[in-house]
Amino acid sequence: VNFAGFSHLSAYFFVRFPPISGGGRRAVRTCINLHFASTIQQPDMSKRRGRPKKLVEEDDFLTKPTVIDSDDSDEDSPPRKRTKPAKPAKQKSRKSNGSVAAPASQAAPGAVLFDQDRVRQLVRQHPDKHWALSGHPDGLILINDQHPLQVERTIEHPGVVYEMRWSPDYNILATCSSLGTVRLWDASTWQMVAEIRDKQETNIDEFFVVCWGETGQLLFAAGRLKDRKQWSDETDDNVPLPCPIKVFGTDGKLLGKFEGHQREITCLKRISFDGSPYLVSCSEDGTIIKWHLQADSCSLIDSTTCEQGDWERVFTIAFVPHCGNKYFVAGCDAKIVLFDFESGKVLQSFASQFSFLCDTLKFVMPMGQKVNSDNPEMLLVSKGVELTKDDEVLFPNKCCLHILKWPTTKNGEWHLTTVHQFNDEGYHANGWPLKLSVNPSGRYVLGPTDDGKVYIWTLWSRKIVGILDGMDNFEIRDILFHPFRKQLCIASEESKVWVFSEGSDQQPLDTKATSNNQPLDPEANLESQSGANSEPQSGANPESQLVTADDGQASTTSNSADDGQASTTSQIGDE
Repeated sequence: VNFAGFSHLSAYFFVRFPPISGGGRRAVRTCINLHFASTIQQPDMSKRRGRPKKLVEEDDFLTKPTVIDSDDSDEDSPPRKRTKPAKPAKQKSRKSNGSVAAPASQAAPGAVLFDQDRVRQLVRQHPDKHWALSGHPDGLILINDQHPLQVERTIEHPGVVYEMRWSPDYNILATCSSLGTVRLWDASTWQMVAEIRDKQETNIDEFFVVCWGETGQLLFAAGRLKDRKQWSDETDDNVPLPCPIKVFGTDGKLLGKFEGHQREITCLKRISFDGSPYLVSCSEDGTIIKWHLQADSCSLIDSTTCEQGDWERVFTIAFVPHCGNKYFVAGCDAKIVLFDFESGKVLQSFASQFSFLCDTLKFVMPMGQKVNSDNPEMLLVSKGVELTKDDEVLFPNKCCLHILKWPTTKNGEWHLTTVHQFNDEGYHANGWPLKLSVNPSGRYVLGPTDDGKVYIWTLWSRKIVGILDGMDNFEIRDILFHPFRKQLCIASEESKVWVFSEGSDQQPLDTKATSNNQPLDPEANLESQSGANSEPQSGANPESQLVTADDGQASTTSNSADDGQASTTSQIGDE
């Protein structure tokens, strides 16, 4: 982003902000002191922020949410300002009052935007397996006073814990950290079973992303590689080097490296396309690379870089469900860009609701539903980062709910509509990556923060049902549900993973999640009476239940619940 300003010295001149360095990975609350007359700034990622440690007090982990009157939003109110890292000041937020106008999209000239015959062939012969896992009745379906959360335990992983991933059989949790290690944890005992690192690496490894091989015998890890002997005064950190993807066995042995990215790797997915295994990675160098794997997944057949656009960085990718992995969306700077995986071409780009970058994209698919020409809509949730100016974040932090609709005619365009913004006056999440999550039933959106809290909204009614607090005062990096156990893992930058459970037999580390004896989710009682896991009627599409009322508010209807609330279970894509 280019900005113009005048120097306080003798001459006027234009200034180009240098690219944000890889020396740090979170937005800080102090701006660069360059004495410009008036500038709008990208969050400064080049310095690491220190935070005082907040002691865990003997209070509820799930606190009563702040009551917000959605009718008093002031579009002309000044942006919020944070005064203390330990306790962010309240923001005067410009809240969304229902549906948001669909952002403008741009289609690639001459591109085939949707190949229906090819999609049908792929879905029939090679369905996308990561959508096969449906919401399980033993998972965390409801979170309320009758189904409280409590801390089962915490596990320690030195460094900033950036990402967590379940093994293919969901018995082992892998965590990766900024100290270049991957730790494996038994999900039954929460004992560490292995620590993996590249013992032959002479430079400085930092792992931001991790994923498992198909059989659970391999792990892929990547992030940032820095020169141990060279220092950069500009970034106040070691000089970054081109970063490889490293392949490890679960015994810790390094089995291979895939080289191609010139900067930090921000997202890593393993998929199957047309019967062949692939890795897909994206990076702060602005590239997305398809890695075509050999059968052993330790070596490559080839690698291909997807088409690049006018963006500088790519932060996240998510594959469109029920398309045989032919299409995916990516967060490219502040855009949401649609790609054809098979050709690597850009098909369309959409403006997101974020002013700086989009760092999380996740699809939510209701259980038993198929996307087809009669039912072409999919739910997509996103989170991003906003620009700052003079210690102020210019726009309220938020998570967004979108509907992505694929074309119903040959060469028709895709449509992305933002139907709601989840936000709150106390919601501060201007660091990255801070990854949102959705529970296995598809009922709740969990928004991470940079001050040790997790906000919980209902997906259908879009109300705040609670705030997980007490996890010190550090950034929440990742949130991960177990698909068929009542377990929730939350990773923070303070070397910890908090494991929450419902009704654990073990002594909790803190009190149970309650809210003054009031149901946190008043819909839950009605839903539990009619069956929390009842499937939608055949042919019904819960996405289409997101209708617009006369007052412009997005509302819900249901085919099965007498109270008019949606009662569904869903599949969560976590490739």
